[in-house]
Amino acid sequence: MSGVEKTEEGGEGRVVVEYMVGDAVIRLRQIKDGLLYEVEEPEPDERVKKALDEAFKEYVKKGVDVEKLIEKFSKKLSDEEGYAFRYYLTRELKGFSKLHVFMLDENIEDFTITMPGPVRLIHRLAPHYEWINSNVVIESDEELDRLVRLVIERSGGSITPANPVVEILTPNFDRVAGVLRGEVSLHSSLTVRKFPRKPYTLPRLIRMGTLSSEIAAFLWLAAELKSNLIIAGLTGSGKTSLLNAILLQLPKNFKIVTIEEHPEINLRDHPGWM
Repeated sequence: MSGVEKTEEGGEGRVVVEYMVGDAVIRLRQIKDGLLYEVEEPEPDERVKKALDEAFKEYVKKGVDVEKLIEKFSKKLSDEEGYAFRYYLTRELKGFSKLHVFMLDENIEDFTITMPGPVRLIHRLAPHYEWINSNVVIESDEELDRLVRLVIERSGGSITPANPVVEILTPNFDRVAGVLRGEVSLHSSLTVRKFPRKPYTLPRLIRMGTLSSEIAAFLWLAAELKSNLIIAGLTGSGKTSLLNAILLQLPKNFKIVTIEEHPEINLRDHPGWM
């Protein structure tokens, strides 16, 4: 049910970071080749799997509300089983199936799947490792097709063989790019760029050690004096985050006009943003 490869507690490599995303435990584990993003979800037993099968059938045939299904079937299960039942029913019917944790985890900067295999990602707490593997594995092209459609549709878009390449923004300003295999690609693929829920500010970048206070002050002053600035760098190097931080420091009476091919700047807290 979970689609997660098990990694033994205390197995290869030490746990560098551990935290929760909803009801799932996330660990960054040091391994021989770098880091592993390890997902541990509630474990469904046979009674839970049977209840989920019945609930899915009721949902498809009768359109029963998810919360009513949870209420009905949880009465037949123990507290622990009910906990797992709620998790998987919500994940499958309202969430993003195997990719649910990746869509929710605010510590993920990007994640991608370009063929069957492990989901790969860039983690905000370990960006110097660049792309790392997870223990969540997409088993087949058919499963990948289904997940691409699911994520695009539940993010507010539509992808079909007639329109096999789609790029959209979610309500949270995350950028989702999906491709269906066929004429344009051997495999379906999905890439999600996740933007911080709270944009970076210059003081925050100083606290993180990304900028010195002197450099931050220089950039702030240069922008406020309307100097020309060019910010360049590799993909994922922080160009947008730095630009966003500089613009947020501009006086509230400034008018800010942004022109972007793909909307990434988030200045909702600045009254002069157009």
